[in-house]
Amino acid sequence: MLSDVVDEYARLMAAEHIGKRPEQIRRWTNARRLSIKNFIAMVGDKPITEVTRDDARLFQGWWADRVKAANGAGANAANQQIGQVAAMVARVADELRVNIGAPFAGLTILQIKSRRKSFTREWVEGRLLAPGALAGLNRDARLAFYLAVETGMGPEEICSLRPEDIHAFDDVPYVHVASRMGATQKTEYRDRVIPLVGVSLMAARFAPNGIERYFEKNASLSTAINKFLRENNLLPSTGHSLYSLRHSFQDRLNDAQAPERMQADLMGHKFDREKYGRGHTLAATHKVLNRMAYHFDELVLPHNP
Repeated sequence: MLSDVVDEYARLMAAEHIGKRPEQIRRWTNARRLSIKNFIAMVGDKPITEVTRDDARLFQGWWADRVKAANGAGANAANQQIGQVAAMVARVADELRVNIGAPFAGLTILQIKSRRKSFTREWVEGRLLAPGALAGLNRDARLAFYLAVETGMGPEEICSLRPEDIHAFDDVPYVHVASRMGATQKTEYRDRVIPLVGVSLMAARFAPNGIERYFEKNASLSTAINKFLRENNLLPSTGHSLYSLRHSFQDRLNDAQAPERMQADLMGHKFDREKYGRGHTLAATHKVLNRMAYHFDELVLPHNP
């Protein structure tokens, strides 16, 4: 039955979840439960062998109406849910050795992709790093925000930092975004070392054990910070969020004319050319990040470490 598909699919996909955090697995499961719930609301609970092309079109049509009513917003969520239902039904049917065809084939909704917005230097220095700007945010969320500013780390990476990953008092201070059992990164390229400079260095010295309140709770961290930024008019538009700091980091690497390989290594992106040699030294990368660091008043931090 469709109502049993998520549990069966999760069992079949268990091997792919090895190394994932409980929160990652929970989010993965909940997203698919919502997708199948919406699908059942359209077509009713039925055996997967009875899922038809008309059922799939009905689900796509329901989503298309919602996207149209929202002037195009939500197309990504629509395609995710259609794709999740299609994948679950197909995988479970294959396991049961029944042929149901491909009822969802080609049923995506046109999506106009927009580039994520970044903060300008003036906004970061004048608003986000102004003394007292984040005073109403709890201490750990504030330190996590400052860690993101000069590192390009995403919330999930910040929340996975352990004491052994933070080297804030080394001659060349750095953090290690480590992929490990229970905290795998998004891609193989995300395991990387990032020198610490500016406000991120200061924040790391306040948090030698990591962001303890939000350890492995990146969804809670993102929610807390984005809510605070919205409510305190610290976002220049509705298209900005905490993640915009990562895009600002990329913009500044471009402006600083950092070598392509250095940029890829710092962002955790694939480097399209063959990698020869050891790459840029930590000290060389540290110099580049120092040159492009934001100016800030140390009063933004609560006290000396």
